[in-house]
Amino acid sequence: MVLKQDNFGLFRIIVSEMMVNEELRNLYYQQVLEPTLMMAEAFFQEQAAKLGMGEIEARLTVRAISSMMMGLMLEHIMGDSTLIDHWEAVPDVLTNLLLNGLHDKP
Repeated sequence: MVLKQDNFGLFRIIVSEMMVNEELRNLYYQQVLEPTLMMAEAFFQEQAAKLGMGEIEARLTVRAISSMMMGLMLEHIMGDSTLIDHWEAVPDVLTNLLLNGLHDKP
């Protein structure tokens, strides 16, 4: 639900305020971002172990995935017409990119 357009208004307000309000930034990190990253790390560490990835590489990979989503949300907010017109396709495109890289689709 976080990725639905209806939530962008709230996301826009929170992100803009976090840029200037250190207390809100710390609260957001502690209460939203850090728990989300930790949950993703736990899942990804299991998968990464199967792939022979080290712990730090797995932790950085989780953050790279997170930053892609935040970046796409910011681009959408800024009015990118491709993202606005095709937002519903973003999860599938990201999943394919993450699982298959830039190779042809399976």
